[in-house]
Amino acid sequence: MKKMMLASVFIFIMSGCSTISLGLYGKELNEKIQAFESTVNQYTFTMSGMAKVSFNTRTSTEKETITGEYQRDPYYVRYEDNTGNYIQTKIDGELHTYQVNSYTYEGKLFYLEIDQNNDVVGEIEIKTKSLVITKKNNMHYVLKGDLENFFTDASLDQIYDTLDQLYPTKKGGYRIRPTMDIRFSETTMLYELSFEFTFENKTLQYQLESQLTQATFDVMDVKDSTQFFPLPSSDFPVMIDASKPILYKGYLSNTGFYEIYLEAGIYKIETNNPNHKSNISIVSKETPQQWYKTFQHSYDNPTFAEPYHTIHTAGYYYLYVQILVSSLTIEIKRIGDTALFDAANLIIHTSGSYDYTPDPQHGLMIIEFDFPMGTEITVSSYFGMKMLHLINNDSLFGTYSINSEGYTMILNEYNRLVYLYLDTNPLNTYSFNINVKTP
Repeated sequence: MKKMMLASVFIFIMSGCSTISLGLYGKELNEKIQAFESTVNQYTFTMSGMAKVSFNTRTSTEKETITGEYQRDPYYVRYEDNTGNYIQTKIDGELHTYQVNSYTYEGKLFYLEIDQNNDVVGEIEIKTKSLVITKKNNMHYVLKGDLENFFTDASLDQIYDTLDQLYPTKKGGYRIRPTMDIRFSETTMLYELSFEFTFENKTLQYQLESQLTQATFDVMDVKDSTQFFPLPSSDFPVMIDASKPILYKGYLSNTGFYEIYLEAGIYKIETNNPNHKSNISIVSKETPQQWYKTFQHSYDNPTFAEPYHTIHTAGYYYLYVQILVSSLTIEIKRIGDTALFDAANLIIHTSGSYDYTPDPQHGLMIIEFDFPMGTEITVSSYFGMKMLHLINNDSLFGTYSINSEGYTMILNEYNRLVYLYLDTNPLNTYSFNINVKTP
């Protein structure tokens, strides 16, 4: 039932270019609508809908109310319903819908682009076949017709689907005659549509009311960086400047991507809440779903968590964020060039047991394997280590667990250098084993 109500609640708000051409009253009504629209370019609106099903002594009711502002040219809508606040615009003819956070952080509102393909405000689509128009007075007209007179084909499909669910034994052949009242005042235009349908012992009642009031208001531009800041999105990653602090609020979105440009180098991610560093990562645009942890490791105390990210090739990347917090500031800091982590602590030439001796500054041990390409290398340890190495030339790092069973790889140009670390007690000395099979 709610599905049907929402399918139609957005339709009856503006007539746009629609033409009512049935008889004298149709022409007269169309002229009044056009005159009302041409007076101003901006309106406030209130839309409310009600769908009620009665079955024997039981009744189920769904209600919806939407309020907002509408600008005809250029197209702009700001509206609010029981799910949140939204702004809808068109850029180069393409529709964009944004959900806006009502809370501020450092004086800015947050927005998230969402996947919505339908205009909230659209044309009235009144088809004149079988339509009867009567005039109550100069400010009140009544239209009587079939469902097909008032709804788009897409909305009709949803309505009939709902009717089939309510009346499974009927399956089509619905004879429903809605009534629409259109009333005018000096500054308002009001649409009221209603119908009732009864089959066997079940009755569906439907009412929709939409009022436009001529008004003036300031348009809110989510691209204005002095007022708004984007949230990460899985569907619509937003391009942001990685050299500036990133404001984040996990209210509308706690998982998603920003698009950033980075020069080659070593980067460290810092936040004003150290507990959340490990939930942020730089990933490739081509394979973001794999979320490679690039030099990302944490100690026992999360205060000392230091995610390092090596970017070998300048270009565009995704910043992946997965945090549910009230507010956060994220900074991406370049701490050096790519040679910073290219100097090995240990060069291994043969199989054997080796001590784990990490760099005290970064908590990593960098190992270089001095073997022919194609050599099979197995790294094992009883102390539960982790190992990272490049997996291709796009700066993607794989993270691998090193346990007693061992991790085996075939040496190539990308994994010649590997990086060992421990999640706990990173500066203690432990051992690991290397077993080599040359080709």
